[in-house]
Amino acid sequence: MADVTSISWTDHTFAPWFGCTKVSPACDGCYAEHLTATRFGKAKWGPHAERVRSAASTWKKPLTWNRAAARDGTSSFVFCSHLSDVFDNQVPPEWRAELFDLIRITPNLTWLLLTKRPQNIVKLFAQSLARPADDPDLRNHWPRNAAVGCTVVTQAEADRDVPILLKSKLQISPAFAFVSMEPLLEAVGLTRVCLRPRVAGSPRAGIHLNSLTGRYFESGVPYHGDWDINGPAPTGPGLALDWVITGGETDQGKHMARPSHPDWFRSLRDQCAAAGVAYHHKQNGEWAPVAIVDPDGIVRGDDIMIWPNGHIGGGTHHQHGGYGSLQRKVGVGRAGRELDGVIHDARPATQGAA
Repeated sequence: MADVTSISWTDHTFAPWFGCTKVSPACDGCYAEHLTATRFGKAKWGPHAERVRSAASTWKKPLTWNRAAARDGTSSFVFCSHLSDVFDNQVPPEWRAELFDLIRITPNLTWLLLTKRPQNIVKLFAQSLARPADDPDLRNHWPRNAAVGCTVVTQAEADRDVPILLKSKLQISPAFAFVSMEPLLEAVGLTRVCLRPRVAGSPRAGIHLNSLTGRYFESGVPYHGDWDINGPAPTGPGLALDWVITGGETDQGKHMARPSHPDWFRSLRDQCAAAGVAYHHKQNGEWAPVAIVDPDGIVRGDDIMIWPNGHIGGGTHHQHGGYGSLQRKVGVGRAGRELDGVIHDARPATQGAA
């Protein structure tokens, strides 16, 4: 386990422990829960379930990867954790402290700490050092070879979690900050993350952050007030995301994959291109446009129409704000990774060893 991975945006996967609690729409079809239950027999899910630490032999593997990377002069990416969440507060604090010790002694690896709990990043890292979360010296203790990221699959998650992730970036100075937008469940504007609605329930009117450039504005005009997540409102590249990963959903046990409209991926691709941010498209998921997978264009009874607003089924352009995509479930392999005939494999630059 963890020596070889099919995940295109990393070179290795590392699971320091097993188990988690579902906290996001992305968790509805949790592959980690399904994988640990069917392959390892160690599924421990829920707020009261015991987390299970992985074997000592698993913890030794990054040392081998680090030696290989040093020999080859590379900096391999390690996704941590694909079977749990590093910043799950149900995990014993000493395990997390040992993980950060491991990261520090493997400087030739770039660790991708992906979480669905960005609000816990600074707090639990400080806990691993036995320091207060508001200690301004935290950034001097964060390993330079560790990046932080969070899962974002809806606009509401982007509005809530991206500002928290970027504030964490300013507090700890990681290698870089990224978002994993898989499975993408609706159109998301990373250039218009809503920090503070002007009117309750109306996110389009208010203060917005362009999380790809670090600039924020109110109704298109630069804004110079305070953030709504406490403290001053810094601007510039330090506030911006460095990497965006997108992907469609796959079947997991009884959970059937939800389709993604190709325009959702295209929009994020174009947003990243305009801002000069690295963009990586992992996969299209189980579904693909009929026009691509069936040259004859024959519509089958099980084909579905998905509209830009996420509606599945009939309707019109006027009703659903754009053009529908007629899709067929063909499997993740056949659906592939191409977006308009192009594979997007970009990775961000790294800061080097700790």
